[in-house]
Amino acid sequence: MAKLKVEKLNVSFGNKGVLEDITFEVDNQFTCVIGKSGVGKSTLIKCLLGEVKYQGTITFDGKIAYIPQANQMVPWLNVEQNIRIANEDADIDSLLDMVELHGVSRYAYARSLSGGQIQRIALARAIASGADIILCDEPFSALDYLTREKLQELARKIFEGKTVIYVTHDLYEATYLADLLVILRQRDYDVLKFSRKIDRDSQLFFDTISLLRSAFMNGVDKHRVRALGHIFSKRISPSSILDLRKERCPYPLVMAKKELDKMKTGETLKVITDDPAAPENIKSQV
Repeated sequence: MAKLKVEKLNVSFGNKGVLEDITFEVDNQFTCVIGKSGVGKSTLIKCLLGEVKYQGTITFDGKIAYIPQANQMVPWLNVEQNIRIANEDADIDSLLDMVELHGVSRYAYARSLSGGQIQRIALARAIASGADIILCDEPFSALDYLTREKLQELARKIFEGKTVIYVTHDLYEATYLADLLVILRQRDYDVLKFSRKIDRDSQLFFDTISLLRSAFMNGVDKHRVRALGHIFSKRISPSSILDLRKERCPYPLVMAKKELDKMKTGETLKVITDDPAAPENIKSQV
C-alpha cells in the first residue's frame, strides 16, 4: 500500500465547496501542494490530520508528524525538552547535528533563538518522532530569503525517503523540493510527477517555473501543465526545455540552436513550438 493515498476527497463549508474530487497517492516522495490563497491547501493538511470533516477516503501507513508555519516551540521548555516532547529517548546531540544547529545549546530557550533556529528545532522534533509521514504547512514562509533557502536544502536532505506533504505558495520552493506537485485551483487540480530533482541553478529549473506559472497564477492552461507532467514522468527527462510558443520569431529553431550550443554533448533539449513540423527533441552533438 502507498504510504498515503487520497481518493475523491471533497470538503465543503456550508454551501461552498473547497476541495472537489481530489485524488493522488504518495509513496516515500516529497509532495508540494501549491495554489492561490483560499483554494484549500491548509484544508487538505487538516483533512490529513483528521481536523476537518470530509467525504472520500484517506488511507496511510505510518506515523504522522506535523510542522506548522507558526512557532510551536514551548517557551518555558528549553531546546532539549522541546525535542523530547516527540521522543523521550531522543539523541539530542545527533539531532542537533543533523539539522545543523551547531553551537546552539540544548539548554537554550526560544527567546534566545532566531526564527530559522526555531524551525530547525521543529525539523529535529519531527525526525525524533520517528514519523514516516511529515505534514508541513508553509514552515519557512516567515523567514528571510537566505535562511529559507538553506532550510529548503536541509529539508530535502533529511526527509529523503519519507513521505512529505508540503504546502507552499512559492513556485521556486515547490519546484526545488518536489518529487510530486499537486496544483490546487478553484474546483480543479492537477498532479505532476518529476522524474528527478532539479538543481535550482540550472536552466531547467527556471524553464520549469516559467511553464508552471500560468497554470498556478491564472488557472487557465491545464493542457500545458499536463504536457509538462508528461515530460517529467518519462524515465529520461530532457536536459533543458525551451518553450517558443510565445516568441514572435519567424525562425524559432534558430533560437533552439543557440540554446543547444550552450549544452554538453549528449544532453537533450525539449523544444515546444507551434510548428507541427518542428522536431520535439534535439540531441547535442557538439
